[in-house]
Amino acid sequence: MQKEWSSFRITAVLYVIVLLMPIGFYFVYNSFQTMKEDTKIIRQSSQLAGNIEHCSLNGVSPQRPSGQIDAAIADLSAWVKQNSHSEYYIGGATLLEDFQSVAQCWGNSKKSISTNENNAAKCYETADSLALTMEKMVYLKQNKIINIFYGSLFLTMALLLLAIYLMRGYIEQQLRKNSIYDLPTKLFNKNFFQAELKKSCSNAQRHDAPLSLLCVEATNFDDKGHDKKSKEDILKKIGGLLITLTRSSDIACHYDENHFVIILPGTALEGTAILEQRVKQALEDHNFGVYPALLFKTTSVQFDGTETPEALTKRALG
Repeated sequence: MQKEWSSFRITAVLYVIVLLMPIGFYFVYNSFQTMKEDTKIIRQSSQLAGNIEHCSLNGVSPQRPSGQIDAAIADLSAWVKQNSHSEYYIGGATLLEDFQSVAQCWGNSKKSISTNENNAAKCYETADSLALTMEKMVYLKQNKIINIFYGSLFLTMALLLLAIYLMRGYIEQQLRKNSIYDLPTKLFNKNFFQAELKKSCSNAQRHDAPLSLLCVEATNFDDKGHDKKSKEDILKKIGGLLITLTRSSDIACHYDENHFVIILPGTALEGTAILEQRVKQALEDHNFGVYPALLFKTTSVQFDGTETPEALTKRALG
């Protein structure tokens, strides 16, 4: 059950990341669209103040700047209503009141044009203040959007790295669990030995056939006497010798660090003794290139037909 739960957790994390990505892209798209519209509004508010200043400096408002001012006020009206209660407003009253002051002032100034009075100068300061307020609002808003964007990006990257880490760990775990071979020796591993011995004991009981185990122990093979590279080389050589000395029906396994066990289906103790002698002689004659020289102990046992695989293994290992 643990295997399925681990797989489910990893899959769930991957699904979360996959779902977050389109949501993130949608957020980024909307954010950039908002920033684009806000930048356009800032430009229009600055042009509004500039055109009003132009009217004030020329005494009489020319038709073109006057039309541009009316258009700018119309465009700004929707944005102001949408952001009238914005948390980014830093003026003295409300954004809507500031905007209405500019619009009302400009409306009065247009009426004064027919009497050749120049009241546009009175509106410039109000319009310039509005443009500065809106610019600061947009800056604060865009700054928050950028911070959220980087925060979301960081979170997505963290989840992605977590998923990669979990997936890598899960794959390595499953490879170790499902592998039947011991890589250094090229022999079968302990898990496979236990499963195969259980099957062999059942077959021996069912068919009343002999079954033996041959255990080989390197008695002075320890961490203190050999470094990691030497140990790997020794294991490789021992594995190679056992593979060449056993039959295709025999199952040679690396049980633990210094124990090797060979399952001999259909072989009685007398036949196992012959293989035991050959294995012991080959190991003692082989030059493993280490000092002190390796010492080996061999043990042969035969399945009695009633004991469990665990008991048979314990008897073979001594």
